[in-house]
Amino acid sequence: MKPVKENNANGGSDININEVENFNKRKNNLLSDNIFEKLIESSPDIIIICKDELIIYINPGGAARLGGTQQNFINKKILTLIHPDRKKIFKNLYEKIKTGIPEESFEELFIRLDNTSFYTESKLKLLESGNEKLIQIFSHDISKQKQNEEKLRVDQERFKSLVQNINGYIYTVEFKDGKAINSYHSPQCKNITGYTPEEYAKDPDLWFKMVYNEDKDQVNSFFINILKNRQTSIEHRIVHKNGTVRWSSNTFTLQVNQQNEIVNSRGFIFDITDRKISEDTLKGQFLFLQKLIDTIPNPIFYKDNNGIYQGCNLAYEKYVGLPRKKIIGKNVFAIFPEEIAKIHQEKDIELIKTPGIQVYESKVVASDNN
Repeated sequence: MKPVKENNANGGSDININEVENFNKRKNNLLSDNIFEKLIESSPDIIIICKDELIIYINPGGAARLGGTQQNFINKKILTLIHPDRKKIFKNLYEKIKTGIPEESFEELFIRLDNTSFYTESKLKLLESGNEKLIQIFSHDISKQKQNEEKLRVDQERFKSLVQNINGYIYTVEFKDGKAINSYHSPQCKNITGYTPEEYAKDPDLWFKMVYNEDKDQVNSFFINILKNRQTSIEHRIVHKNGTVRWSSNTFTLQVNQQNEIVNSRGFIFDITDRKISEDTLKGQFLFLQKLIDTIPNPIFYKDNNGIYQGCNLAYEKYVGLPRKKIIGKNVFAIFPEEIAKIHQEKDIELIKTPGIQVYESKVVASDNN
């Protein structure tokens, strides 16, 4: 039997009627096998159909995600599954969709049977069957996504708190043809230098202009030779916007192009003024003590736990016949003959093991050979 053909009323190509009939048969077979129903039944997402806010259908996967079976939810009001904080908003969306106004997807907070909650990405759709208006609710669980977002938010807050509470700030500088053309300084720069990020952005050379005059040659030389010396940190003084002099520590990394030209610098600037003041104070105290022991006519020295000389007075320098710079950092074997050095070393070990006052006698060759 030959296939029956029929002319297309719009002047198109002929239609094979047998092919149409075969397609309809295949479609009916698909429907009879309930393939679409099987897809819905096996979906892990929540698929609900409501009539007058009552649930008339929920798929097994959706019921399981809500902590129950289909029987637990049929004829139950949909609002009982919505978190109390969201009930009013959801009801408004529900009423809006009944008027036929299409609604974009939104985040919804569902309540399980055990009263725990979880976030979903949801969408409502109007289904009209005769005079009946049904509402389909499709919801995809995004709990893990929300947890990750919350973890990221907490991590960002911790990082922000860390950066804000340290006495320093982050900066980046872009270079072209050896000149700074753009810069970014984090908000904490105002606490350190008195200048705002906007002032740095407006003037890429501001960082050098605020360098203390006596330190400008040092800083200029450092950055001119930076690629040669490969140093990535420097300490120098700056003049705060309020006129006070502060100490800063600049630690950074450099990015260079194929021509070995600097194109980017990223770093961290710390205010080290308090540290420098402490160092100067300790230095002053050390100089005072050194002058004090230099006035004592008896030889005096002191060592660390490893027997290394850390200091001495003028009388000890004369006693061993060596200047202080050749004594500090050395042990007794560098100062005395081996036989005498061994005696001193043994006594040093005894004193370290049993702290207190130690008195002993030994022969020593002084600088005058006596």
